[in-house]
Amino acid sequence: MATRKKKTTSRKPAAKRNKRKPQKNWAKYIISLLLLVMFIGSIAAAFFVVFFSVPKAHAATGKTVEGRLEPAKVAIIIDDMGYSKKLGMAFINLPYDLTFSFLPSAPFSEYLQKAGYIAGKTIMVHVPLEPNDRSLNLEPDTLLREQDPEKQKQLFQDIVAAVPLATGMNNHMGSRYTADPDAMRNLLSLAKKHDFFFVDSVTTGDSVGPKMASELGMPFVKRDVFLDNVTDQDTICGQLKKLVAVAGKSGSAVGIGHPHPETLGALQTCLKEYLGNTHLVPVEELVKK
Repeated sequence: MATRKKKTTSRKPAAKRNKRKPQKNWAKYIISLLLLVMFIGSIAAAFFVVFFSVPKAHAATGKTVEGRLEPAKVAIIIDDMGYSKKLGMAFINLPYDLTFSFLPSAPFSEYLQKAGYIAGKTIMVHVPLEPNDRSLNLEPDTLLREQDPEKQKQLFQDIVAAVPLATGMNNHMGSRYTADPDAMRNLLSLAKKHDFFFVDSVTTGDSVGPKMASELGMPFVKRDVFLDNVTDQDTICGQLKKLVAVAGKSGSAVGIGHPHPETLGALQTCLKEYLGNTHLVPVEELVKK
């Protein structure tokens, strides 16, 4: 019996399906790249702040004392007070801890020093001393080197009596007088008996005032910046900025100005901006004891 062969049907292999290649998700790559850039940028910014910005900020705000940063301090003395009642009151009414130094023979010194004292301001006596140029318009009670010690003593007593609320003194003019060791030793000995501190206005680089004060054990400090040698408001603003910069480097600085309208305008418009974190203090806080 013949056996049948099974028919084998040859099937063609099924056609391969066309599979799409997965497309790259460019959006994810871009976002990842941006995040990486931001991360690197934040590290760089932190590095800059730590190693560059922070030391500069410290230099602008004060000195490091015993491991802590102390804010810089500035004092501003307004000299020649007493000749203008209106301007004097405008300065006294400013909302700042200014220090005021009064000329003993000025017509409104008595009135203005009382107003300043009531306002809580530090009062000083602006002692007129002999300048190099004797042709200048000198105050009637100017101390001169040629005067004998008794005459100078009496003049000084009268000067102090005219500004009885004063707790310190600085020199008006005095480029010749303050360079004379004997004259300054005599003057500061008299001032010490009144428990005064001394601010050297530094009207000459040859002043021996600080040296004599130190020898006598008298508290003193030197002027760092004259604010209004040029009576222009913008220039005075620049000097205020300089004063704060000096304080930032050394920890403190003393500026001296005068009762000019331009100085008043500069204090009204520029001082607050430039002070920043720097403290404005009465000058006696800066004297060396």
